[in-house]
Amino acid sequence: MLLTEFTRSDSLRGADILTLEEMDDAGVDRIARALGLNYVYYPGSIHPTDHRYFGPALLSRWPVERSWKVLLPHAGLMRHQRRTATAAVLRVRGEPVLAYAVHLETQLKISESSREDQVLTILRDAGSFKGPVVLAGDFNSQGIGPFLVRHGYDWVTANVGPSIAFFSWDHIFVRHLSPTPRVGLVKDVRGASDHRPVWAVVVQPRA
Repeated sequence: MLLTEFTRSDSLRGADILTLEEMDDAGVDRIARALGLNYVYYPGSIHPTDHRYFGPALLSRWPVERSWKVLLPHAGLMRHQRRTATAAVLRVRGEPVLAYAVHLETQLKISESSREDQVLTILRDAGSFKGPVVLAGDFNSQGIGPFLVRHGYDWVTANVGPSIAFFSWDHIFVRHLSPTPRVGLVKDVRGASDHRPVWAVVVQPRA
């Protein structure tokens, strides 16, 4: 079902960068092969019900130069699991772009200030990178948007509307890329997820 949504949606088909959350290795590999994309996947935890590794994945039609896992602070209150982000430097049209697939902890398990600490860990990881940076995924918060804006990032999906139930928790933030009015979300996912994918078109600066 998830593959069908990628191939049917004009907004997602042909994307330069895709981020997926709560994925296992077999699922990421299957999607990447079907779409002809390169991918990076680092599991963050063992799923409490099916006992498989799961975590965020980053897919791209551009070459992956290097990749790594970012361990985020503040374990969840219930299962004491640590969230992670998957990072990769992509060679996009000849220029390096740093991208992160992000999945912050839920509101029931840590506080908003602890979620800000998780974001700060990612921002510190990206701090020495001079080129464009993309942060995309499930932030489990809308209030995290102004926090990232204060740290120099453009919140390109600020007004796309609810991405899960009544909440706007899935976002895209960029640095050293130019946002455009072309942003939105896929409203009908046909049961592929309880989230609606968000998307945005940004302009890469000339070298």
